[in-house]
Amino acid sequence: MADVVGSNRETEQDVSGSTAVSPELNSGRARGARLAVGFVCLLLVALAASAIALYRHLNARPDPRETVIQFISALRAGNGAAVKRLEEHGPHIAASEQIVQRLFQQYPTLKDLARDIVNKVSVDVGKSVVDGDSATVPVTMSIPGLRGSESADVNLSWTEGRWKISDKNRELAVAVQTIVMSQIGKSPVLKRVIEDLVSGRLKLPDSIQAQ
Repeated sequence: MADVVGSNRETEQDVSGSTAVSPELNSGRARGARLAVGFVCLLLVALAASAIALYRHLNARPDPRETVIQFISALRAGNGAAVKRLEEHGPHIAASEQIVQRLFQQYPTLKDLARDIVNKVSVDVGKSVVDGDSATVPVTMSIPGLRGSESADVNLSWTEGRWKISDKNRELAVAVQTIVMSQIGKSPVLKRVIEDLVSGRLKLPDSIQAQ
């Protein structure tokens, strides 16, 4: 009987020993779980930050100033296709293109004068100011024969996934006109164009005059 009791006690001790967990082991497991949770949280934060940065990079709009610089370069290179890509399609620009083509046809040497003016004019491009889908870029233009310089804000519009020179740029048109008029004393053909305009022999479309 004593042997049976002793045997039962030993069994109870064995069972108790096999199921009991020390406080140190519990503490270690809890610490490990907390470290794992912390690591996962840091990883999620890092992934979220990377995703946000990538989204902003992919959806960031370029500086409108670059469009103005590209536009000036295209004009100087005589790259009409590039000029058209950088312009907003609208009635004012369309009318301007028509009158320019008409002038070049009626006064063939005017094209050489235009190219000469474009290459001689110095243009300083300032910093962009963006307001939603609209932007302005200040430019200052000077050319030999012109006292001082002419300044204007170039208007741009965000259209077709890029910045383009706006269809409405009256301030810029006035500044360019002043630049061109400063060369009248050096160009017989330009003087003739002005005389024809004054006399009525050459008429501009109403949309050009109103721009």
